[in-house]
Amino acid sequence: MLHEFHSSPVGGHAGVLQTLQRARANVFWVGMCRDIQQFVRQCEVCQSQKYETSSPAGLLVPLAISQQIWDTVSMDFIDGLPKSKGKSVILVVVDKLSKYGHFLALSHLYTGESVAALFAREIVRLHGLPRAITSDRDPTFVSSFWREHFRLQGTCLQFSTTHHPQSDGQTEVLNRGVEMYLRCFVMDEPRTWPEWLHWAEYCYNTSYHSASRMTPFEIVYGRPPPTLGSYEPGSTALPAVDHALRNRDSMLAALRENLRLAQDGMKMQTDKHRTEREFAEGDEVFLKLQPYRQLSVARRVYQKLFPSILRPLSYTQQGGAGGLQVGFAGGIPHSPNLSCVLAQAEGECQCTTKYSSA
Repeated sequence: MLHEFHSSPVGGHAGVLQTLQRARANVFWVGMCRDIQQFVRQCEVCQSQKYETSSPAGLLVPLAISQQIWDTVSMDFIDGLPKSKGKSVILVVVDKLSKYGHFLALSHLYTGESVAALFAREIVRLHGLPRAITSDRDPTFVSSFWREHFRLQGTCLQFSTTHHPQSDGQTEVLNRGVEMYLRCFVMDEPRTWPEWLHWAEYCYNTSYHSASRMTPFEIVYGRPPPTLGSYEPGSTALPAVDHALRNRDSMLAALRENLRLAQDGMKMQTDKHRTEREFAEGDEVFLKLQPYRQLSVARRVYQKLFPSILRPLSYTQQGGAGGLQVGFAGGIPHSPNLSCVLAQAEGECQCTTKYSSA
């Protein structure tokens, strides 16, 4: 009877209220509301096909604080830039403790070998080899060369969870800041971005950081950054010098403001729109698919009508701060480490249907 009111073409897998009203128009029994609510809640089709309306799961969990400067670094790429003098990518490297950063231009196509050489030349040369590196799962960072190269040197590689770049939020936020203030100065001549990159790095490292309440420069060197004297217009008779110093002052002022806007309020703003969820080992969870194509998880020929949530997967264990590990059936070539933002708890019923890669 409940299948007729809820799961039939007439019932249309409606919500609790609509199903209850449809049933009341025909029958009545004691505990009717409770039974319908439980039935709808346990409907596997509803759980896998309907949009989730609750807040995203998982409160923001800050990464562990490093004990020494340049002991742990995070890195990421900014690509899609117009090619200029052979360069089209920025490698952003940031120290976890001091927030001191380096912005390095490199050419596409880059490999694990070329990035490792650049890292040794520009980072290790100045700060030594870090104990740990945090990054996303870019093909360069998960390549065999990159893993073996740093394993032999004793550096631990820490990767973000799948489809959850917030794990490396420090670098992601800084990337937005770099992109923002480069846009401010190269909008008319986009291919001149490498000429502004060193000023962007200087401005970032000498700007007040809301988390540490001082500048990265001051944390690393133990003294305030040297002050660049403000230029008084008309102090020189050379037009080229006047133009260069005017541009420098206006650029630094805008860079600092853009950086401040990009960095403020990370955890507080994120947690406003999230809820905390707990999973026990052995629970079955639904995997919420992202809007973009995820062919490693499921082959979606018709995107509009394909389920937005993958059928129950076995939750095996906690996978680090704010993450979990799930067991994929059929040898799906996908990382088992997921953010709990992507997981949705299954209803109270114990479903036996598992996802198949066929």
